[in-house]
Amino acid sequence: TPAGFMLAASSYALSRYANERRVYLATISSGRFDVRTSETVGMFVNTLPLAVEVADETCSEFVARSAAALAGAIADERYPFAQVAADFGFSPSFMYEYQLGVVEDAGLPGFTAVESLEADAAKFKCAVHVEQADGVPSIVVHYNDALYSEGLAAGFARSVAIVAEKLADARYD
Repeated sequence: TPAGFMLAASSYALSRYANERRVYLATISSGRFDVRTSETVGMFVNTLPLAVEVADETCSEFVARSAAALAGAIADERYPFAQVAADFGFSPSFMYEYQLGVVEDAGLPGFTAVESLEADAAKFKCAVHVEQADGVPSIVVHYNDALYSEGLAAGFARSVAIVAEKLADARYD
């Protein structure tokens, strides 16, 4: 899926920035896994834990494994995030959100943008959002400016876009 593909690109870039093969991050789901609440008005958003490992494998295998990690997190969304955090000491600093909805022909993001968050407003230290900006699918990085510079966040956003391009190119090699 496009969401799994962009998770792979974001995870790979984060792995390189953190110099870690295994990265831990969070994502969100609609929280409407129960058919009884599917038509209910209200906010049911769930935070979901994700772990992605950059292993020695083909690009296609990495994208497929990243997409499977996302699908697995969504399948287990009933398990409370607070319980995961308590049971496993899981405290991600990084949020990944794919907010384009269902896209017929998913193109690569057209540009990157960065946006600073106030230190007391950030739920996560850094977040990558794949979203519409000015009508174009885009990578938008939100970051805590008490921790990261604009240059670092902009470089990370560019890195995610470059990785996405390289992963897409690798499908045709």
